[in-house]
Amino acid sequence: RRDIDDMIVELDKIVEPGSELTLMSTVAVESRLAGFQQTAKLQVGQLQNLTLKHQVGNQVIRRHLESLSMHQFDSILILADEAL
Repeated sequence: RRDIDDMIVELDKIVEPGSELTLMSTVAVESRLAGFQQTAKLQVGQLQNLTLKHQVGNQVIRRHLESLSMHQFDSILILADEAL
């Protein structure tokens, strides 16, 4: 999603310090980080309240979801790819 960096920046403003955001995507972590740098909207090291955790996987494959230990999450957001 092109707007994911905007979402993360806004989320960082409203969550409690020490919050974690797990991003699961089929996109490789290096590509995601390069995309954040390319847009220059999100400086991962400058997030105040959020820590980003990256997971490579497909959200429609059960074993990939089970690898996330979702029972530890307070909230879950599933966002569609903008191409859909």
